Amino acid sequence: MLLYPGEAGGGGLDLKLKPTFVASMLAAAGTIGLLAILPMPYGWYMLTRLAVCAAGITTALHFYGRKDPVAVAAVIVALLFNPIQPIALGRPLWMLVDLVVGVVALALSWSIRKS
Repeated sequence: MLLYPGEAGGGGLDLKLKPTFVASMLAAAGTIGLLAILPMPYGWYMLTRLAVCAAGITTALHFYGRKDPVAVAAVIVALLFNPIQPIALGRPLWMLVDLVVGVVALALSWSIRKS
């Protein structure tokens, strides 16, 4: 399963994703993001948006209950890569964003797996 059983009481968001699932999502999104630096067909960039946005949402949900700033950063990344209302930054800037997000996602994935 992808979720741990929620704790009773406390109110608010009661969702606990398994760390291995979150780490896998981040690893996939990081790899796809790094590959997006290369010249690819347009469909690849749409896949990148979907994968990174999904990983951002998953990461935000994972870190939300801990009041961790990673949750806020993950929401920003999810909004930046959202496939519904794409943000146009230009190819050189997107390459930089893809590189940074890819490296950070892979590093965070590794960190989650180690803990």
